[in-house]
Amino acid sequence: MASVLWLSAGSELGLEVDRLQGRAASSLDDGRVPLYVCPECGDLGCGALTAVVVITSDQVVWQDLGWQVDYQDEVDLEDLDGIGPFVFQRAQYEAAFAAVPVLDAYRQTEQQSGQPSPWWMRWRR
Repeated sequence: MASVLWLSAGSELGLEVDRLQGRAASSLDDGRVPLYVCPECGDLGCGALTAVVVITSDQVVWQDLGWQVDYQDEVDLEDLDGIGPFVFQRAQYEAAFAAVPVLDAYRQTEQQSGQPSPWWMRWRR
């Protein structure tokens, strides 16, 4: 599985950041937010690790982690039972996402330069 941020670029990256911060509607009808998707195509039809993202004035919580596909109504919560919830301080969460455009620009520059990327980046598409 690959992060939705890793597979996105340009305006799609901004949209995924907005979804994770609750500023845009989820790509899933039930409102759950994809966190990790198929590393080959990013298609929700291949399956995705999703969560309910709850945002309060001072916290962001990823809860009820589950496996789902976009063509079925059911979410498999059983295999991930006992994992999470993950609680983040909202200010730190938003600060981490503020760095995403900078990291994406760096990634694009590396790709254009033809320089080999670190081993862990070669698993991308």
